[in-house]
Amino acid sequence: MRNSVLTIITMLLFLVSCAGSEKTEIAADPDKTCVEILYFHGDMRCRNCYAMEKGVAELLDDEFKQEVKDGKIIFKTIDITTEEGERVADNYGVTWSSLFLNNWKDGKEERNDLTRMGMSTAAKDPETFKAEVKKHITNYLND
Repeated sequence: MRNSVLTIITMLLFLVSCAGSEKTEIAADPDKTCVEILYFHGDMRCRNCYAMEKGVAELLDDEFKQEVKDGKIIFKTIDITTEEGERVADNYGVTWSSLFLNNWKDGKEERNDLTRMGMSTAAKDPETFKAEVKKHITNYLND
């Protein structure tokens, strides 16, 4: 009985850890084509950090609602203080709040680090921030 319980717990932990995977779901599908937006953050966030996350969410809700619904755009917020978040952050070389807008085409990833632009515009000029993110998304969707 004890072995059965341990086996079930192990399987549940495995399934939960796989379900939260930031990259496997896309990499597992060699034909996957989408725009993936990754916003990384830690425990402490500044005004600019919150503004980047909020700006992307608002832009997607205002301009790309259907594309998000159709799975053409995927937006993930990743807490780098968690075990899974740390693994994804290591893969991207991220050590603090960051914003990546990636183009997945036929299972291959093209990374675009928008952190510098986001940190300098998201809080003080949200319309410029959103316009820049929108430009990248539109280019990738039309690629």
